[in-house]
Amino acid sequence: PAMLRTRAADRLATGTRRMCTVPITHVARIVRMHVASERQAAKADAVVVKMRAALEEAAPPGYAKMVRTVCKTEWAYETAIVFRSLDDFKGYMESDMRSKTMTPLLGDMTKYALDPETVYIGNRIYDEYPH
Repeated sequence: PAMLRTRAADRLATGTRRMCTVPITHVARIVRMHVASERQAAKADAVVVKMRAALEEAAPPGYAKMVRTVCKTEWAYETAIVFRSLDDFKGYMESDMRSKTMTPLLGDMTKYALDPETVYIGNRIYDEYPH
């Protein structure tokens, strides 16, 4: 109990958690949905091409890349827009580019979701471990 009070007091004093072991390096904005078929995945891919072109043209600070994965067994369709830092990600989230360009394109992409109610949009710490 005394140790817990000390850690809680440290957190209040410093605004940080002493035991944080997962550093935030890159940050990814994730979209995950299921599509009905390869045809629907191809339609979603066409929108992803437009999203990537918009990102490349606008070049938001810290934009690293966009990735897409598809599981052809479950027809799970996932995209990630990766930023080099948390601050870069926050800047993107507050940008006009996101609200005026990317959000409408996201709406176009999610039209191909099997169940629009189950589309997941969230954020992740993103790291790669090359061999």
